[in-house]
Amino acid sequence: MKIKERYEKYQIMPTLAEHMLRVGAVAKILTSQIKESGFPSKEIISACLLHDMGNIVKFDLDNVPAGLDIPNIEHWKEVQKKVIDQYGLDEHDATYQMAKDMGVSKVTLDAISNCGTAKAKKVLEEKSIPAMFVTYSDYHVAPTEIVTPEDRLNNILIRYKNTPKYEGYVRDGNNVLEIAHYLEKQYSLDKQQVNEISVKTVVSELLEWELV
Repeated sequence: MKIKERYEKYQIMPTLAEHMLRVGAVAKILTSQIKESGFPSKEIISACLLHDMGNIVKFDLDNVPAGLDIPNIEHWKEVQKKVIDQYGLDEHDATYQMAKDMGVSKVTLDAISNCGTAKAKKVLEEKSIPAMFVTYSDYHVAPTEIVTPEDRLNNILIRYKNTPKYEGYVRDGNNVLEIAHYLEKQYSLDKQQVNEISVKTVVSELLEWELV
């Protein structure tokens, strides 16, 4: 089943689907540079295409921020309730269980389970390459544009300066930058290939992606 059909079957919000496709596109651009035999490129891309699909459980759909238009909001409230009833209130658990239901591989599941900024230090220490790549790819995708991990962190720190979350973002963001530097050096990655034009091109290709 193609990813676009998975998104339809599991009723993934269009905004989440678009984000995951963009992260998957970044991963595809980066991993296509790696010629190492047996490298888990397909698993990494599959994990990127699924890594946030449970996030609907945490959205406050009764208080949508001004300027953010969500068409068919009542429909998405019903979908949210169904997802919560089936998978619970934790977005990470929901994502993992949904991916497990899809029958993806253990490598893909492990990457989904261990990706994210909060686990960046752990996966860096363990050299969990698939999870590191998912986190690294995700950090290129800002809400409105494709950025470098360094620019992404700078933007986040500006946004959250003088808030209780600031120190956590500094810590986790610096761990992600360590992942970025490790992967770029280890695999001689040319991150200049990752840009808005290249990502848009690959997104259209990924709609036909078969999960592994």
